[in-house]
Amino acid sequence: ARPPRPFERERAGIVADHRDRLPRDPPRAAGGDDRAEVAAAVRGEQSEADHNGERGTGNGEL
Repeated sequence: ARPPRPFERERAGIVADHRDRLPRDPPRAAGGDDRAEVAAAVRGEQSEADHNGERGTGNGEL
């Protein structure tokens, strides 16, 4: 049996999407310049700083 094609897995609802494992709330744009973080969150990605654990809380604290 051949492996299922991507559209078949999608139709079956077996879509493995990394976005499901990301935190639901996007980073706050209040503190520093978080525009790159917000853009990454909108694209459903983890930014470099977030991946390295360097993202602040957005309120000036680390």
